[in-house]
Amino acid sequence: MSLKTLSKSLDLLDCFTTDRPAWGVRELAKELDMHHTVVHRILATFEAHGVLIQNKETLKYHLGLKVLEYSKVVTEQLNIQQYVRPLLKEIADATDESVYLTMLEGKEGVSVSLMLSSQEVKHIIPIGSRSPLYAGASHKVMMAFLSDELQEEIIQEGLQSVTSQTITDPDHLREQLQKIRSQGWCVSLGELTEDVIGIAIPIIDLQGKVMASVTVAGPKYRFTEEKIEHNLNALLVQLPYLKQSFNIISHIW
Repeated sequence: MSLKTLSKSLDLLDCFTTDRPAWGVRELAKELDMHHTVVHRILATFEAHGVLIQNKETLKYHLGLKVLEYSKVVTEQLNIQQYVRPLLKEIADATDESVYLTMLEGKEGVSVSLMLSSQEVKHIIPIGSRSPLYAGASHKVMMAFLSDELQEEIIQEGLQSVTSQTITDPDHLREQLQKIRSQGWCVSLGELTEDVIGIAIPIIDLQGKVMASVTVAGPKYRFTEEKIEHNLNALLVQLPYLKQSFNIISHIW
């Protein structure tokens, strides 16, 4: 397999998201501007290795169980369960809201661990879901600590609405990023999920690079000013331990 074909194959896999989990051959060919015979050959290869599965009725492809195996390997490599989840539980117990860990990957944030609220109405972000860095507290709090050059690159690529509250004005976003970087935390309302408030803090490594974020999130009707302050304090109390855990993880990984 040539490097070009490998690159196209990875681009094809990137098309399978929570928003678009199933694709037909010609749909993918159009999306990627590739010939349908090439797409069919790549899909057949992935299917043979369990990475993709074809629905025999719709003839569309979706991710296979092999991806879950890869996910398990990555999780174990990062030692998230051992080092971070107890801290997420501490925050969830203190706030009685859902708490999730988002990791920076390129120009996106990836949800990698979740501790659910015990309340009947709770916020849930599926593990493995990806979102742009300019939408929502969990992502903007990471974007704020990227270099100015990378921030501008993301902005120039275009700010698309995820919800009606997503910030799509470049100047407004720049102002927010400066404020977030200055104060060290971020609060957002409805930018990633309608009527949900997120409160997030960044996790910075020893070299000063942002690695991840931890977010408390829930329905806005439960988040009074006092509750927002309480939840932020619950995050900040655990921040030194979260940083320590990630420094351990980074050395192991």
